[in-house]
Amino acid sequence: MKSASPWTHWLLGLAFGGLAGGFVLEAGVLALLLIAPGLLWAWREPLRPLGLGGFLAGIGSGWLVLLGLADQRCRVDAACSMPDQTGFLVVAGVLIVGGAVVSFVTARTLAHHSRGRFAGRG
Repeated sequence: MKSASPWTHWLLGLAFGGLAGGFVLEAGVLALLLIAPGLLWAWREPLRPLGLGGFLAGIGSGWLVLLGLADQRCRVDAACSMPDQTGFLVVAGVLIVGGAVVSFVTARTLAHHSRGRFAGRG
């Protein structure tokens, strides 16, 4: 059986993290039911840093999308007033940047290891 590409793990982490990030803002503590298995998956997979990087970036992206949609809907309604979202936006940005850094470092490490693996073959 052929193993999946490392970037498949990253995309799965991104998708799972995006769902988890959205659910955190919608469902609160109940979202831990989705985040816990996601973190367990990211931790147990052989290419765990790529999955974890995608998961972290996905959570931050999910937050940004949901907050952006809420802000857009609130701007249309004159009776709606949004509370200050600065804290959520900062945390979302930190998660996205952290996930990108983990993904970049892991991708470079994988590229370095794959070059080294084939260097001795003639």
